[in-house]
Amino acid sequence: MCKSSIKYLYLTVFPHHTHLINLLSKYGFVIDEFLNKDGVKENRMIKSLIKPKITEDKNSIKDHPFYTDSTINKFVIPINPKYYFTLFKDGSFRAATLFDATESSLNEIEGNTISKAYLCKSQSLLMKKGDLLLFYGSKDIASIEPIGILDEVIYKRH
Repeated sequence: MCKSSIKYLYLTVFPHHTHLINLLSKYGFVIDEFLNKDGVKENRMIKSLIKPKITEDKNSIKDHPFYTDSTINKFVIPINPKYYFTLFKDGSFRAATLFDATESSLNEIEGNTISKAYLCKSQSLLMKKGDLLLFYGSKDIASIEPIGILDEVIYKRH
C-alpha cells in the first residue's frame, strides 16, 4: 500500500449498523455523516493511508497497516495447513472449493471474521497487546501471509 497512490479508503454505512460502525472505528476509520441522494442520513467511514496522518504514538490496531513503534515485538505463529485453510479463508494459499458459495460456507464463523481467537500451548510469556503476529503456514505452505496485531492475551498457568 505504501507504493500505491491510494490515500484513503472509505465505505458507506447506515447509522443503524452500530456493530459495523464500532468495528470500523476500532480499525481506525472515522465517521463523516452525510445525506445521500434520497435525503437519508448515512455515514462515510474513512481510513487514511497517509503515514504522517497516523496520530497514535504506539502501535495499535488503528494504525494498521503502519507499525510506528520499533520496540513492538514480532512473533511468528506456525499454523498447520489444515487450520490455516479454516482460519484464513481468503488467504492466497487456499484454493477455492466447490462449497465456498454455499450457505453453510458463508455461515462458517471461524473463517469469516476479522478478529480471531488463537489458542496455543506456548511456554513464552512475552506477548503483549500491540505485538505483531506473523502467521506462518507450515508444511507445504511454508510462507508467512496473514499479519495480525495482538488485541488481547490471556495466560493460563497450570
